[in-house]
Amino acid sequence: MNEFWMTAVGALGWVGCLMCLTGYFLVSSRRIMGDSLRYHALNMGGASLLAMACVTTGAWPSFFSNFIFIIIGSWVVFTTKRAYVRARIVAVVKRGSNRESNAVVFTKESSSLLELAAMK
Repeated sequence: MNEFWMTAVGALGWVGCLMCLTGYFLVSSRRIMGDSLRYHALNMGGASLLAMACVTTGAWPSFFSNFIFIIIGSWVVFTTKRAYVRARIVAVVKRGSNRESNAVVFTKESSSLLELAAMK
């Protein structure tokens, strides 16, 4: 890998570090909740960028811990936050409904969103 890409990946690693620290600061100062989607997005995004930087430098223990953070965050978002995500999807689909008949307007996207919302 040439010097430009090493510098770019290193910079992205620092951005990931800042994302994780920002999430930690926001939770510690009680500005966001520890189970919020925003917190998990910051952690998973930051851990992804840090993991990418770790792969390029060969820091495998750090890569492994960041990979575990990504798995935990994904698990929380897709299990415990499923009801919240489902409610948001239904609200978006309902906004596209026909006001005269209250019938939902189905498109290719909304039908797949409804299938996702129907998951339990």
